[in-house]
Amino acid sequence: MFRFEETATLSQISVPTLVLVGKSDIATRPVASQRMRAEMPQAKLEILAPGGHLALMERNHQFAEAIREFSWTQ
Repeated sequence: MFRFEETATLSQISVPTLVLVGKSDIATRPVASQRMRAEMPQAKLEILAPGGHLALMERNHQFAEAIREFSWTQ
């Protein structure tokens, strides 16, 4: 898993994509999510704060709102 590299694929993702990350995530660092956002043509980045790797559970209302807003804009 640590040697898996798919960066070149990101620019080929042509569907609207929501990238969600916890501001304090130490496993999937926000800088990685920012790079994903920069490489995908139709991506939106949402940073959940405060939140770590389990931001889905830690910030569940904020997470749900981000999903709701994203789905309405598509």
